[in-house]
Amino acid sequence: MFYFNGTGRRILNPNIELLKDKKQKLIESLDNEILNCFSINEQEKALVDYAMNITIPLIMKHKGYEEKLFSSIKFKDPILTNYAKVFFNRFQNAFDKNNKKFTLEIVHNDYIIGMFFRVTDTPNIKEKILWKRQTNKGLMSKLLSIGRREITESLFIQKDIRGFERNGFYIIKPNEKKLWHEAIAYLDEEEFADAILRTGGKESQNG
Repeated sequence: MFYFNGTGRRILNPNIELLKDKKQKLIESLDNEILNCFSINEQEKALVDYAMNITIPLIMKHKGYEEKLFSSIKFKDPILTNYAKVFFNRFQNAFDKNNKKFTLEIVHNDYIIGMFFRVTDTPNIKEKILWKRQTNKGLMSKLLSIGRREITESLFIQKDIRGFERNGFYIIKPNEKKLWHEAIAYLDEEEFADAILRTGGKESQNG
């Protein structure tokens, strides 16, 4: 339903928009109730959300899916903290028990996001997440400083970059919402955990 404003332009009735918003909230509430009935854990919830909001819209080419899935993430967006939370839940307690601190530096710009997880000997650090804005050139310089000499700007667009530093590990990806979903964090975290276990096993054998 439309109505005309003072300029004679036809505008969608605002009540229709309110009903659409209410409908969407009811759908989301119903979805949550259904998920709660199955008593699924946080990882399973993330996988369901990924399927509903990324996989299905991508396959079905829902209206506006490109903007939603491939758009860049804003500085300090909760999407990134939700991604990082998966790593903290996996690793933080182990380091805290040894009087160390598991911290994260998030380097952000419009095209690239880098997460640098580190273990420090200063357990009294209050801020466990440090946010930093940086240019592509600045981020490449950072990687060169830790030995990634094959990095080029085009490589950032083509693939993820991940590896280990002396006191931690890092992962760098293009700034796209679908790449930093919480469900992807579980896959990435498992990969790093496996690599750490393999390294620990080799050191034990060599020792």
